[in-house]
Amino acid sequence: RYYSFKEINLKGRASFKLLLIATLIIIVTTLWPSAILFVFFLAYAVSGLIMTMVEVRKKRQMKKRAKNA
Repeated sequence: RYYSFKEINLKGRASFKLLLIATLIIIVTTLWPSAILFVFFLAYAVSGLIMTMVEVRKKRQMKKRAKNA
């Protein structure tokens, strides 16, 4: 499973750190667009694999607990 970004709330107040990080991301993206696009794609692809492994591990633990109960 891949993260869908549906839970992000952009209507509330944002902290200064968040605004600073967003500004830095925009600046770096404009300096090296192809490299940043590759890094973002790679991170998104790897995050999907990691989230799937975590989900499978949780299901196995739940089955093991149900079996032992």
